[in-house]
Amino acid sequence: MTPRSLEAAALLPAVVLAAALGAVLAACAGRRRGRGTVVLAAAGVAAALVLTVLQAAGALPAAEGAVFSGMMAVDGLGRFVQGILTASTLAALVLAASSRAVARQNPGEFQALVVSVCLGGVLLAAGTNLLMIFLCFEMVSILSYVLAGYLRDEPASSEAGVKYVIYGAFTTGIMAYGLSLLYGLTGSLDLAVIGARLHGRAPAAVPAAVMLLLVY
Repeated sequence: MTPRSLEAAALLPAVVLAAALGAVLAACAGRRRGRGTVVLAAAGVAAALVLTVLQAAGALPAAEGAVFSGMMAVDGLGRFVQGILTASTLAALVLAASSRAVARQNPGEFQALVVSVCLGGVLLAAGTNLLMIFLCFEMVSILSYVLAGYLRDEPASSEAGVKYVIYGAFTTGIMAYGLSLLYGLTGSLDLAVIGARLHGRAPAAVPAAVMLLLVY
């Protein structure tokens, strides 16, 4: 396999999740709205989980280390986190399938949101660039706001959604400010370069960087 093919194979679980998301959205837009979407969503997440396990076991060839110009990295820790995310998402889909509260709304939209959050988390687990990490964080966060307030008929769900949006908007601003300070301190968005430049600086700069990470 060519290096590009190995890079694509490394992100095969994310590609499968994206395909499952497209299938769920297409089913929601069709005439049989919402029917069978749980099967499509669960099958896509289960396939992503199997691919992650196979790649971790070495049964499927895939690139290791930095991929896509250093924006992402593929390693054992990332695959471990991706496995936990896909397994948790699959369990959530199975549990939600028996929920009457979700069934009263549009279950297809709910499942599409859950798969989207899983996709964002899988990409986040592989991110090694501050910009990539921020975008994946926002993808997970914004969709989580919608999920928190998804049960529109229940006051507790609506309240949770509003509070989550307010809290999330505040923390997003703080996180973006903190990341900008980290970029200004090191002059790079790449985590490996940031680590190397912090290691090479004067000892007084390291506690300052740690404080930035803890506060922001």
